[in-house]
Amino acid sequence: MSVTYRESMARTAYDNSGRNLKRVPKFLREILGCEEFWTYFDTSERANARKGSILPLKTHTNRALLVRLVGFSAAGAASKREVDTLLKLCVHGYGLVATAAAVRLAELEGETSLRILSDEVDGALAAGNGDSLAESLRVAEGEVFGMP
Repeated sequence: MSVTYRESMARTAYDNSGRNLKRVPKFLREILGCEEFWTYFDTSERANARKGSILPLKTHTNRALLVRLVGFSAAGAASKREVDTLLKLCVHGYGLVATAAAVRLAELEGETSLRILSDEVDGALAAGNGDSLAESLRVAEGEVFGMP
């Protein structure tokens, strides 16, 4: 199976995200706190949005790259104290970001990660994020049980 550019970028950002850190760095947490990290804003919405709710971009066309890099890096740097951040990332609309978060959750929590993700199913379905969570749960199972 060939590795796509996105998968390669994801793995590189995830692997180099600073596992020796005690938590996700502040600048990544600030970006995760922006509404635009989670929801797409078109040009007019960006122009009318509160300053703290939009991503720090000079060119809006770089949004997808920034979201991926921040998501992958935050997932890789997360500690056991940041399970809530990982759970939020597990239902992100960008599937590879959700997958990276699920892998990290499984690394940190082992089989417990499966229960944690399962407990989130109802809320994710109600919010329309069921697909991302289902994929995250599948990936976490593979990580925990050593399956591809």
